[in-house]
Amino acid sequence: MGILETGILGGFRKKAGAVNGRKHRGQDLITGLYRISGKVKEGTPKRLVTRKKFALLNVFLNSAASLVNIGFKKSKHGTPVNTAYSFNYDHAFIVEDEVVKLDFAKLVISRGHVEELEGFQMVSENGHINMSWLEQPQSRLCQYTDKINFLFYRALKKGDATCVHSIGERGDSTASVDMRHIAGKTGHCYLSLSSADGKLQGDSIYLGTIKVAKSL
Repeated sequence: MGILETGILGGFRKKAGAVNGRKHRGQDLITGLYRISGKVKEGTPKRLVTRKKFALLNVFLNSAASLVNIGFKKSKHGTPVNTAYSFNYDHAFIVEDEVVKLDFAKLVISRGHVEELEGFQMVSENGHINMSWLEQPQSRLCQYTDKINFLFYRALKKGDATCVHSIGERGDSTASVDMRHIAGKTGHCYLSLSSADGKLQGDSIYLGTIKVAKSL
């Protein structure tokens, strides 16, 4: 119920029909009633999904930052991690009934034209991850001296990554990473290549998951 304070021609306070009356800095104001926007209700779950995406992708990229900083260059988006975030955001998630998960197979930590390894194989033995690949003819984008980088990522709440810069060179045909510190744990593995001088990069490769075999 509205209350007249200075007669029938004066201002009023509280609700009167579809309006509210109040004083503000000595003036009588009349405002419409506040209505809850349907858009706000509709948007809330979407905002929650967006926040979850932001958190998951940031944890992953920041955990792998030392390799992302090699695989992506600075751009209008800012740091290499920011550039990687913008590149990955549109395809990096699986969303089902507002449950958000990273799509690890589609995440990219490096981009470029350096050629991939051929015939790549990976096994875990005695606390190590052992890798091998085939010899390839050399070209501008395929050199024996190309560096091979490795990422082992565990999807914990705050993320946990083992980033190894240059586990070897393309011409070695084999490489081994000592993972005894997390023997028995399973993680997502990625490989990326860069030229010897670091000026050229290749598209990262998702290798799948592997469980680190315990030492004998």
